[in-house]
Amino acid sequence: MYKKILLAYDGSDAGQQALLDCKEIAQMEQSELHLLAVISFSFSGAMGVDIPIKEVEELDHARLSAVLELGIKKLNDMGVKATGTIRRGGPVDEIVKYVREQRLNWWSWVTNTKTDGLRGGGVVLYQRP
Repeated sequence: MYKKILLAYDGSDAGQQALLDCKEIAQMEQSELHLLAVISFSFSGAMGVDIPIKEVEELDHARLSAVLELGIKKLNDMGVKATGTIRRGGPVDEIVKYVREQRLNWWSWVTNTKTDGLRGGGVVLYQRP
C-alpha cells in the first residue's frame, strides 16, 4: 500500500529511533525508504568568528553524507531498500518539494526538544492524501 516513505534524517538520537520505526513500516509494507537531509542556508557566526558560508556548507555536506551513508547501510543490512539525498535550502520547503517530486506516500519529521520545544522529542508521521 505504501510504496515510498520519506524520513527527514539528521543522524541524531531521535533520528536513529525514527530510522528504526520507519524501517518496521517499510518492512511490513515492502516499501522503499528515502532518507533526506537538508543543509539550511541560515548561519550566523558564533563568538564573532566569521566562517565563509561555502566552507560551512562543505562541512555540513560531508557530515550529512556520512550520516546518510551509515543510515542507508543499516537499512540495507536489515533488508530494506533505501536511498539518500542531500538538499540545500529551507528544511520544510525542501521536504515538501521532495515529497511531491517523488510522489511519496508517507513522510516523517523528527522533533527535537532544542528546536521544537517538545518534551522528549519524537517522530511525527504524515500521510499524503
